[in-house]
Amino acid sequence: MTWEQVFEQAYPDAPGYLIPLGSFTPSRSMDGPASASMYLAIEFTAKAGVAGSIAFAPSQPIAAVGYTQYRAGTAFVTVSPCAGDFRAPDPASSDPFVKNCRALMVEGGFFFGNIEGAGAHYCQLTPGATYYLNVVMAPPTALDGVTSSCDNGIPRCEINAQPKFN
Repeated sequence: MTWEQVFEQAYPDAPGYLIPLGSFTPSRSMDGPASASMYLAIEFTAKAGVAGSIAFAPSQPIAAVGYTQYRAGTAFVTVSPCAGDFRAPDPASSDPFVKNCRALMVEGGFFFGNIEGAGAHYCQLTPGATYYLNVVMAPPTALDGVTSSCDNGIPRCEINAQPKFN
């Protein structure tokens, strides 16, 4: 999916409310695919001088998009030049995408973009290059199409996200 399809505006913009990411996202339906059998690869093109974060929050109803239930889970989130790149994080890796551009999220911020003088642990992107914000509701050690990270064993779940860029 494109950034605009998911976040309703062109990258790096987003609405002022949370967007559910998970089973709900592909069809904007509570009856979307089971979490264990799907992932999101949200395509965007990096821009020079654009930096920010995506604030993640536990699942909660979002009336603005018709998300009516509470279906919590833990998301494994990555930014990569490859769709579906869910390699496990490795802080010792020489690959900056494996080292800096992935995290398990329930709540908190995920930082990426293009800024001069960013710290060594920032997920730095090249302006004009295509990237994917990859989201899967499964642990990086069990990407088997059967295991999900949905709370209480429910088959479908989401995490809520709100991009914030400069």
